[in-house]
Amino acid sequence: MSLLSISHLSSGYAGGFTIRDVCLEVKPGTVVGIIGPNGSGKSTLLSTVMGDLSPMSGSISLGEKDLKQLSRRERACAISVVSQMIDPIAITLRDYVAMGRLPHHPPLYYFESSADQEVVERSIRLVGLESLADRYMTELSGGEQQMGAIAQALCVEPRLLLLDEATAHLDITHTVRVLSLVRSLAQNKVRPLTIIAVLHDLTMASEYCDYLVLMRKGQVYAQGSPEEVLTEEHIGEVYRMPVSITPHPISGRPMVLPRMA
Repeated sequence: MSLLSISHLSSGYAGGFTIRDVCLEVKPGTVVGIIGPNGSGKSTLLSTVMGDLSPMSGSISLGEKDLKQLSRRERACAISVVSQMIDPIAITLRDYVAMGRLPHHPPLYYFESSADQEVVERSIRLVGLESLADRYMTELSGGEQQMGAIAQALCVEPRLLLLDEATAHLDITHTVRVLSLVRSLAQNKVRPLTIIAVLHDLTMASEYCDYLVLMRKGQVYAQGSPEEVLTEEHIGEVYRMPVSITPHPISGRPMVLPRMA
């Protein structure tokens, strides 16, 4: 059974950019990478799953429920989002992460239970920021702030985690930390997390994702395993540049390299 089912979805902006006839089945515990050139519809797709955009046609289901049937609070408890831009505020990392528990409580509820506190501390440990828990978010580096945002998203205890270019401004060390964490969360035997990530680095997407969706001009151009999607023909056609595809020397997954003139 799919955790997320997208059927013939069209969505976007009236009189502006739209995605058209998108179909996607996401199984529980899967890391799905959404790839494609700038302006191909990756973030529009995620915005529609988040609920920021309403479908023009088609449907999105989480488990057996159409997302339209979920209240804002139910959706906020089920789907958590990390974007590429973090707006740090002058509160401690621990308090920032704790904000992830808000959807689970009534409005104007400001008191954390011992269970909430346990989830907060576990989320901070997962991203490896225990030593920074009492530092202000404004004092942290960009990479540390991003890991804090991921901890806040995990603190929600969602069924689905959306990463909208969450590694776009990170160096290689923090990018690998984020994607390694994502993969380990999906592979958790007790409570596997399902993740959809918009990624620009095609080789990183190949290495860390189970399934790829390649978008072009608002439509799905190809989807499947990294080996099925990352071909010289597909990437050359969609990105309009010649590339060479070679197996990674350790994992064997496709590496995408620009073809030098």
